[in-house]
Amino acid sequence: MSQEKKSSAFLRTDQAIIDAMIAILNHKSFEKITVQDILEEAGISRGTFYAHYPDKYAVVEKMQDIYKELLEVVLEQFSQTTKDHYPMLSQQMMSSGLPLFDALLKVHTDRVDIRNLMQKKYEKEYLKNATGSSTSEEEAKVYAAAMMALQMTYYDNVYTNKITYDYVDRVTISALLHILHLDNDKETIDFLQKKLDDMEKHRFAKQ
Repeated sequence: MSQEKKSSAFLRTDQAIIDAMIAILNHKSFEKITVQDILEEAGISRGTFYAHYPDKYAVVEKMQDIYKELLEVVLEQFSQTTKDHYPMLSQQMMSSGLPLFDALLKVHTDRVDIRNLMQKKYEKEYLKNATGSSTSEEEAKVYAAAMMALQMTYYDNVYTNKITYDYVDRVTISALLHILHLDNDKETIDFLQKKLDDMEKHRFAKQ
């Protein structure tokens, strides 16, 4: 049954099943979740569940597909903006998809791994938008790791703390140090650390 032909009732039930899985994952590991748990949480019959999904694995795969679509939208926005807007876009993404993201972090199967999915997506986006013939896959991996660090920091601090531009600067510089093979160059690291501290003092002075 195509998305266009699905009735509103079918789609509501589909969402109810997903919402049930998200709710159950808040207090029970995925390995221990049964179809019966989902039936009770969603308030549906076994026949209704199997009309939507063959098993619990298909439910979390659908959840990952939904988050993948959200990620693709945000990455497209990233490609059309500047670094100054990265924190805002990341925060919007985490806020809108937080329950889904939180649930997916608790699931690890052969087909569902949200961290790996995001890492690969960020790498692909970097290579797609990179300029110059010297761009390497290693650079893409560093960029992806930096973006993952930024994303996870939002996740850890959502609704409680706002991320600072200082953090974005530090992530960016760490990525560049790795690309330039200067990770262990203490003189360079100390120099950049002092520059960042001076910038942060300047920001506070302007407030």
